[in-house]
Amino acid sequence: MIAFFLRLLSAVSLAVAVVIAVLDGARSIADRALALTPLGEALAEMLPMAGEGGASSLPRWAAALVDPLITALLTLPAAAAFAGAALALYILAGVLAPQRNRYLAQR
Repeated sequence: MIAFFLRLLSAVSLAVAVVIAVLDGARSIADRALALTPLGEALAEMLPMAGEGGASSLPRWAAALVDPLITALLTLPAAAAFAGAALALYILAGVLAPQRNRYLAQR
């Protein structure tokens, strides 16, 4: 059951990646230059209230470690980030899915 939900989430993430890639392609053609939407901008458009007050709940030492990582992740192209998340979720679903033995099922 968990594998089903992970695969469903993977499909939704892949669909979001394709939509963002198409939008970036259209913007690139219109501007006659490569235009990639950063993950931070895409998340700000999808979830406008998500960026408020998240880092203030971390201790200083943790914020010093996490801030550079979050900054690097938010500058990634959104289409690549969502496609990577889709791949990771699909692989995780495959690991968590129950393994069925084909030879035992034939008997």
